[in-house]
Amino acid sequence: MKWTKEQQEAIELRNKNILVSAAAGSGKTAVLVERIKRLIIEEKCPVDRMLIVTFTNAAAAEMKEKIRKSLSQALEDVSAGGSASQEGSASQGDGASQADSMSSGDGAEKQAFLKKQLDLLGTANISTFHSFALDVIRRYFYIIDIEPNFKICDSTQEALLKGEAMDKLLDELFEAGEPEFFHFLKCYSGDRDESRFRSIVSGCYDTIRSLPEPFAWLRESVEQLKDGRGFDSGTAAGQLFEAAEEKLRVALKAIAANKDTAENLKLPLLTELCQKDEEQLSMLEEAVQSRDYEAFREAVRAFKLPVMSSKIFASAENADEIKKAAGDNRDSAKKQIKSLKEVYFSGSLDELRHEMALTYDSAAYLEKLLIRYDQIYKSEKAKKNVADFSDIEHYAYEILKDGEAAEFYRSRFRHIFIDEYQDSNVIQEALIDLIKRPDNLFMVGDVKQSIYKFRLAEPEIFQKKYRSYRDGLMEASVKIDLNKNFRSKRPVIDFINGLCSAVMEGYDEDAALYAGDMYADEAFHSPELYLAQVPWDEDSEIDEELKNIMKAEKEALCAARIIRDSLRKPFFDSKTGEEKLLEKRDIVILMRGVRNYGDVFYKVLADNNIPAYIDDSDGFFNTIEIDSFLSALYIIDNPKQDIPLLTLMRSEMLGFSIEEMVRIRIEFKSGSYYDAFADYALRGGDDALRRKCAGAFDKIASWRQLSHLLPLDKLIWKLLLDTDFYIAMGALPAGSQRQANLRALTDKALAYQSSGGGSLYGFIRYVEAIKENKVSMGQVKLLGEKDDLVRIMTVHKSKGLEFPMVLMAGFCRRLTYSSAGRAPVIHKDLGIGFPVVDAENRWYRATLLQNMIKDRFRKEEVEEEKRILYVALTRAKDRLIMLGICGDVKKEMEKVCRESPKDSSYFAMTGKVICAELGAAKIIEDSWLLGISKGRRRSTGKILELMESAEHEQGDISPEIERKLSFSYLYSGNLKVKSKYSVSELNSGYAQMPETLREPVFNSFGDESRENKPVAEFSAVARGNIYHSVLEHLDVAKARAEGDYYLSGLMESLVSDEILFPEEAEIVDLKKISDFAASELGGRIAASRSVYRERPFNMVIQHEGKDIIVQGIIDCYFEEEDHLVLVDYKTGRAENAAEKYKVQIDLYRQALEKAAGKKVRDAYLYMTDAGRIIKMQP
Repeated sequence: MKWTKEQQEAIELRNKNILVSAAAGSGKTAVLVERIKRLIIEEKCPVDRMLIVTFTNAAAAEMKEKIRKSLSQALEDVSAGGSASQEGSASQGDGASQADSMSSGDGAEKQAFLKKQLDLLGTANISTFHSFALDVIRRYFYIIDIEPNFKICDSTQEALLKGEAMDKLLDELFEAGEPEFFHFLKCYSGDRDESRFRSIVSGCYDTIRSLPEPFAWLRESVEQLKDGRGFDSGTAAGQLFEAAEEKLRVALKAIAANKDTAENLKLPLLTELCQKDEEQLSMLEEAVQSRDYEAFREAVRAFKLPVMSSKIFASAENADEIKKAAGDNRDSAKKQIKSLKEVYFSGSLDELRHEMALTYDSAAYLEKLLIRYDQIYKSEKAKKNVADFSDIEHYAYEILKDGEAAEFYRSRFRHIFIDEYQDSNVIQEALIDLIKRPDNLFMVGDVKQSIYKFRLAEPEIFQKKYRSYRDGLMEASVKIDLNKNFRSKRPVIDFINGLCSAVMEGYDEDAALYAGDMYADEAFHSPELYLAQVPWDEDSEIDEELKNIMKAEKEALCAARIIRDSLRKPFFDSKTGEEKLLEKRDIVILMRGVRNYGDVFYKVLADNNIPAYIDDSDGFFNTIEIDSFLSALYIIDNPKQDIPLLTLMRSEMLGFSIEEMVRIRIEFKSGSYYDAFADYALRGGDDALRRKCAGAFDKIASWRQLSHLLPLDKLIWKLLLDTDFYIAMGALPAGSQRQANLRALTDKALAYQSSGGGSLYGFIRYVEAIKENKVSMGQVKLLGEKDDLVRIMTVHKSKGLEFPMVLMAGFCRRLTYSSAGRAPVIHKDLGIGFPVVDAENRWYRATLLQNMIKDRFRKEEVEEEKRILYVALTRAKDRLIMLGICGDVKKEMEKVCRESPKDSSYFAMTGKVICAELGAAKIIEDSWLLGISKGRRRSTGKILELMESAEHEQGDISPEIERKLSFSYLYSGNLKVKSKYSVSELNSGYAQMPETLREPVFNSFGDESRENKPVAEFSAVARGNIYHSVLEHLDVAKARAEGDYYLSGLMESLVSDEILFPEEAEIVDLKKISDFAASELGGRIAASRSVYRERPFNMVIQHEGKDIIVQGIIDCYFEEEDHLVLVDYKTGRAENAAEKYKVQIDLYRQALEKAAGKKVRDAYLYMTDAGRIIKMQP
């Protein structure tokens, strides 16, 4: 492998602390592994004398495997008589080979040394920070007087224990009834709402625990509020002026946007105005450098921009719009200065000190709450003998403060490697500082990919160290930039550089990407931005929730069209060096979040024959199989629970039909459903159903007995197998996934037992607590790399992955930022910020310190969003598409191009740059989506309208239509016999016409021409589909009992559920449906124990001397004693129908008898147009 100059330096440089800033796709892992291998071979540094830490167990295992492969290759090379791996020698010039660099010994000695390293690899310190901390604890536990035999609780158990600790804290506080507590509750949470209190305490607790000395830091921060002295002695004053400088930079950017407009449109008067605006802002820049609070305060109070005259824009086209955009930019600049005037520099220094002092008592009480919460939480963990991950880090930190322990690790580890260094937090950095040598750190990461701030990662650690190494402020320390990208094609790289240099702070030539792939120019596409318009008018009164659903659906339709058009298109695979055709597995749809969004895309893609997979971290307990099986556990624990009982009865474990469950309740109306069920088992009117109920009771009783005898995991497995529930779930669609989820439930039960729990009741409470605390728990992942489907995942899930095609969805979705309101806020650099609250008069005022912390959080969150966007864009190898949906697309484009960037969405952040880089976005018209299915039939009238309009546009196309329709295939004789036929084809001798498409819902909003139209005309096929939908959902028993009242409600629900459109519902003759239900046949259906509808089948038969597969769907059949009755719905004329459909009904009989093992005694046609029932002869 040929290394770049920078890669070679990172591999070979010695006796320095090295910080490698490795951009996306720059081969950082390969460099890290190569450096480790070289140190082992060239310096004979044993692998167990290195500490190699990363952030996940999976990453640690992958790192260990890569090192194993590298050392194994070196061993093979030595064994073959060559050098110990020639990787990297191509770039070493005249340097010695690695084998020669080993100071002594022959080939046998080298082999023995490498074999020993491979043996040591299993126990080497290649692990997460937490695993390393555990090693420290188990070796030196006696230093801090703890027992080392504790267990580690996972995130689920941690959340549950924290919830229990919070409950106990609140119980204590309410019982004690201290005025301080009720005052705090009233001021910051609301005296009727505990949720805010819980959020404040838990949020502050988690924040301080990321620090090495959490409660010492807390004590110091609280004391800084006393008498307001912290403003002078703490970091607040310095941070205040830094915040002022940041706001001035934002204001100047807004004016720069106007300056660009002036230059582009040649508006000299606007240029002159911009110069005056910049002069005013420059005066404030000079004043802030003095760091004199009062002087800068006066300068801010005196600030005023000159008036903007309409004459400035007189010569411009669209003068009003340009003036508005320029005014908006100036308003943005003014807003920054107004914030300085009214928030940051509103009062005198004495007033600020007094304001801080007013919050001291509240901060001191919060400190008291946090200390007590910590004590209760520790007690809860001690009862179960568990520790959480934060405990482990703090235990290790306390141990390593001891000189003996720190010296052991300092002398043991000759080299320390930290992967993904941008995700380190303060305590992890402190741990390394305690054991490092002056020159043995090797840190690799990319601060532009630090996207785990919500997990308390601190990218500022990386940034600060990078600056100090770059500027030579740290002895024996250097930074190396790896920015050759070996992943993406050049158009993608150029686009990312142009975008990020404009929106990301510090994205300079050292941070930029450079094409490193030898095939970087083998690109078929440039990045693209697609924008669609919201499917409603501006003055629409549709509620926001429905709007969000509609936007997601339309954006998903756009994605389906883009993907459909992209499949089987060529791209160049750099890894194989050959051109390939794009498959579904090559495509990923990235989202900021998939909840309530990804499932819409999944369904729309499925409706368009594009299989997809959502890689989500939630949803395990919402799956059908888990929900159904948990109902059995609930009933075993306590049978007298109606909802779990009904779920269990309906499941495959007991197998009751809805009709049977209704009959039980009809016969025994009083009491709970459990009482009715028990009564029916004793004295129910239907013998068969009574026996079934009694058998179910016996099963439940036996399960309850087993629950007292078997361990929890064994009980679950026995139930799964004895009831055939596990097998039944495997037979359903996505059966392998369902069975994997059930196995995972058993694993969770075993893990619960291992943590000290054992009772079924305890496990049920454990599951309920997971749901209540909203602990993320996703389904088992069965997806393989070769599965040909589109991936849908969050940007966070995609980190470390790459795809030939990336579609970044939700580009215009509003980004969510935190808002503290009147709640206190904590920041490690600034301390604790409280508002001043007057609970009696019901007002509060944010304090300077609180505003500073909130603004710092906002800035950090915005920067994180930019890094998330960078991660998303850099996943693309060949094709990059951004997709968004907004209001009036053209207006939004013009607005974003003229105004200074905003942080409300990715489009608002980057739209101006994208337009400059790519030109105008591709606007998606509704007509472009006409071929994309929403999974429901569409209006034939709309299709005809579109065809008619197309004919007008194209002129007379009759000759072309005639030519195409009269085409004759030369070898048509070979096509007469197919391998698969539908029943209709065999019955009639010709294939049915394809179902007509229905117009998407969003096309109909705001279309006033639809109003007051007569009922639409429908073809026989369309009418048949409509009546099929009604009859499929018809409860015949209810229709007989309740008549028109029930039928009207049924039609309303079919329309509201979008099974039918209003114009389709209008053609349904409810009298015909009522007559059908009231007929003798309807009575037999209502009385049947089991009625089945829309059942598909495949069957092999002989046709024209060959075996063929026949497929069909049986509309309805039901059971009567020992036989079946078949019903098929037909449209059209009733005359000769029996003869016309005889072949079809005979095939249905044959298929049904084979599948059910029962004879079909009677078969009927129901002619929906005529309202007639025709009995078919065998």
